[in-house]
This record gives sequence, structure tokens and C-alpha cells, in this order.
Amino acid sequence: MTVVDQQIGQFTFALNFIARPAGDFRQKVAAMQSTLAADLPGGVFACPLDSLHLTIAPLIWARGTYDFDVRQWWASNLDAGVQDLACLAAESSAFKLTCAGLEVHPGAIVILFNPSPVLDALRDTVNGCPMFRDVIVETIDFTHVTLFRFTDVMTISKIADMVGRHTVPQTDWAIENLVLCQEEIYPSLQCKDIARFELAG
Repeated sequence: MTVVDQQIGQFTFALNFIARPAGDFRQKVAAMQSTLAADLPGGVFACPLDSLHLTIAPLIWARGTYDFDVRQWWASNLDAGVQDLACLAAESSAFKLTCAGLEVHPGAIVILFNPSPVLDALRDTVNGCPMFRDVIVETIDFTHVTLFRFTDVMTISKIADMVGRHTVPQTDWAIENLVLCQEEIYPSLQCKDIARFELAG
């Protein structure tokens, strides 16, 4: 059965280091999501197009619990944190991701991507960065973009049958820059970009 996401629309404070679909790939994802949404039942929450992203690392996790004030921590560490991420990005090569298909999980419908050694190395570097050691409480274990979440309990197999009638974009996603964004309403319904980082060519 699907898992209802009770946090949708709730106020939050999160910092996400992400890549956003752009160009031709963004257009194809938008078209696919729109077609898929028309085929899905009620009780499915479509993530807004401008919110679609690949998480490199959830630096301050929207679902995390902390024994200190993360807002105060970020206010004190903003400049140093941005500088560290800029250095990490500058030392990482641009890379491409290839869609591996659509998949239905209990909590979401996602686009999966084939593994990328460059992305894996970048994630390991960010997760091991001393600056964020005390705030990263969740690591990403598969490469995906979340398209839909659930507001009702439904049979996963039924949703999977519907999703299975659709295909993912055949265009590779060239990732040349990353974004640090602050999420204020979950899941990325209201967020602001703090900094953008270009990857090495």
C-alpha cells in the first residue's frame, strides 16, 4: 500500500544541494509528468515542475529532528557553507544521467537513473564534508527525481500498472551546475535559491 505523506504543505526548514532539470530534458519531463498525472487517480500529489530536482545531499533534512536550532546554525555558517560547496563543485566534473525507468515506491513515484561514478563520488565528498557533519542525518541511496507523492492509501500494484503504461524521456540529462536551496514549505513548494555552482567542464 502507498504511504500517505502527512507533511505535504507543512512549514519546514531544510537545505538541499540539488540539480534541477533544464532545457530539453526539463521539457520532456514536464510533458511526461503531465501525461502521467492525467492517468493517475485522486490521492496523488504532483510535485510542481519548478520543484522537480535530483538531490545530491539533503544538508538539513526536512524530516530530520535536531537537538539544536538548525536555523541558528545556518545563520552562523552560511558563508562558510556556501564556500565549501563552491569548492566541492569546482572540483567535480559535469556529468550525464541516463533514465532507467519509472518506479513506484510506497512513498513516491520517481524517475530512476543509471548509476554515475561522478555523482557517487560527489555525494560521498559532500556527505563527508566536516562543515555538514553535524547536520546531515539522511543520505541518498539511489539516484532519482520524485514526480508524485501520495495523499491517500492505495494499492501499489494498481498504481504501478498505470505507471507502467508510460515511458521516461529518452534524452540524457547533462548536469553542469548545482544549486543550494532553502526549502520553506514541504516538499519544495516554497523555496529560495541561495547559491548556484558551476561544475568543472
